[in-house]
Amino acid sequence: MGYFLAKGRSLLCNNEDKKALPYLKTAVENNPDSIDAFLHYGICLDKLGRYGDAASAFNEALRMRPDSADTHYLLGRVYCKLGQALEAVESLKEALRLQPDWADAYISLGFAYVKLGRPQEAVDACTEAIRIQPDWADAYISLGFAYSKLGQHQKEIDAYKEAIRINPDNARAHANLGAAYGMLGQYRKAIEACKEAIRIQPDDAAAHVNLGRAYSAHGRYREAVEVCKKAVKIKPDFAEAHLHQGFAYGRVGLYQAAVEAFKKAVKIQPFDAGAHYLLGRAYIDINAQTDAREEYKILKNLDVELAQELFNHIIKIRNFQNLS
Repeated sequence: MGYFLAKGRSLLCNNEDKKALPYLKTAVENNPDSIDAFLHYGICLDKLGRYGDAASAFNEALRMRPDSADTHYLLGRVYCKLGQALEAVESLKEALRLQPDWADAYISLGFAYVKLGRPQEAVDACTEAIRIQPDWADAYISLGFAYSKLGQHQKEIDAYKEAIRINPDNARAHANLGAAYGMLGQYRKAIEACKEAIRIQPDDAAAHVNLGRAYSAHGRYREAVEVCKKAVKIKPDFAEAHLHQGFAYGRVGLYQAAVEAFKKAVKIQPFDAGAHYLLGRAYIDINAQTDAREEYKILKNLDVELAQELFNHIIKIRNFQNLS
């Protein structure tokens, strides 16, 4: 092994990814026929969020060794991150053909199937992972997520409960369980599950948002506002936290605060039609009709049905004001 590859691998193992990158880049430049160099270069690029470049590195490694299950697996995971779900499925299936009893690969395949809009196949993949590794809590969490996409929330709940049986301190399992309870209208159970997730992992912004949802569904809007404030503090760029904070503000009559929360959500996710719709409705609440119409114009290019719904509310308020 050359110096640059050895040094890069060492830094990569110590999670010093930025420092590792130039060494690994030099390693592939100096040794263009080194599968190991391209593999670790791809892993480093993946960790740094450069998924397209990582895919290129893994493909180069596969050109030299097409029967590497590890490389097909890594490539499949990167394709998922790139939103190329079909390519991800093909790569992960090839990894499993080469190495059939690989639970991690089945879980990644399940995630790719969800991305592809094929949740039943995701359930099948996660079930296979559990057959191989029955005491793996994360496999049950993935199974629950797949069931959620099928709308089978009781089976989703059962999967999360099994994950919690295996690992009672798995915060994600408790948070997801809370969200699933909420989907079935079991809000008290949802609140308790989300609280448990936060107890285990106090800095989990998603668990705070799930708790906020449950409070709102239970009519406890002021508590929802406070818990969403905590979520925003933990993760300021979390659009969902701003959205649910805005919703709760609106329910307690703090309409200007709702507008500000929705504006932050839209800034983070400018192509989120739901966020623009809620912002438009909030503008109507503060009688900012011009701003509401601007949101309607934006919505026409994002979601025609939501745009029409917002337009109907604008017209309804205008007609009411004309009659007054």
